Amino acid sequence: MEPGAVTDPWIIWPVGALVLVALLCGLSAIVNLATLRSIRPPKREPFPTIRRRELSFRDVLIPGLIALITGLLISVAASFLHDGLTRNGQGAAAAGMAIFFIVVIAFAVSAPLVLRKGMEIQDLATDPVTIAAAAKTLYRASRDDVAALQILNSNYRAWQKVQGAQAVTPGSRRESQVANAAMAQLMPGGRPPQKSRWRLLPALLRTRPVYLLFPIAVTLAATVIALYSVGNHVDRSALELAAMRATVWSFAVIALLMILLFWWSHLVASARLYRVGQVSAVAAEIALRAADARIRAARAREDEMNDLPRRIDQWGATAAATSVAATRATARSAAVGVATGIAAASIAGMGVAIAATRYRAVHARD
Repeated sequence: MEPGAVTDPWIIWPVGALVLVALLCGLSAIVNLATLRSIRPPKREPFPTIRRRELSFRDVLIPGLIALITGLLISVAASFLHDGLTRNGQGAAAAGMAIFFIVVIAFAVSAPLVLRKGMEIQDLATDPVTIAAAAKTLYRASRDDVAALQILNSNYRAWQKVQGAQAVTPGSRRESQVANAAMAQLMPGGRPPQKSRWRLLPALLRTRPVYLLFPIAVTLAATVIALYSVGNHVDRSALELAAMRATVWSFAVIALLMILLFWWSHLVASARLYRVGQVSAVAAEIALRAADARIRAARAREDEMNDLPRRIDQWGATAAATSVAATRATARSAAVGVATGIAAASIAGMGVAIAATRYRAVHARD
């Protein structure tokens, strides 16, 4: 052993844990920052295309993976059984049978859970993108379309409750009022300032405490154990103890810096996911309102068509009444005209008689 070499496992292993925490957090931060460009609104696809893809995933890809893994494990079990039967190895035969039964039980439990996933609107339209795609397929005033619109609205409200948690943990179904309130500070457009990102840290820590606080716990525990173990080396000189403590503190500080970088990258990715979700939510709300307007218009057209016979009868009755009134008015006008003509003729006759009488009287004087 070289002079000054450290062989105490209570120092080596904690320092190794600090190095591992620093590496894992650094790699996670790099992955988070590298995936920022891929965090953008998903491509808008028709709902039938989404359904076909999910059907292919459920009916082709998942069964193929299950068959592949099951076949591999059964071949391993068969190898153990073969060794146990041909070489009289009771342990190998027992292991083979145990593996076989474990595979059978795992297949019987997992296959129904995977294959029972529904392919209807309520099963597939659970996020703004799929909700908008499903809403664009609703045109009629039928019960199915009305019920589908109600389901889409319900799914959208459910997504709004978990939107903050999904920004922190993609795919999460757990409602988190803390995450929603914190993420609500971020507007759909623009880049939030750095300080507003760090304000999200308490919400993230409360939403995923184990995931985010575990590196801190490991770092603190490893640092305390390593420093305590260094203090027990009384056979070392003061300079060597100082160098050992400085080494432990250096790795602890590096681990803490990597943890902060990991947290910051996670905050940035969560903020980007939330803003992308807000953009998709606007499109989903527009699609839901448009679907509601189409269904209302279709229902109004159907009501108008159903009311058409009654309106035709009403129009016919109105037309008949109008015709009768017009006929009566015409007859009344004709009678008034005849009476007026008779009166005018009588007046004219009286005028002629008066004129004739005056003419005779004048000629009689002559």
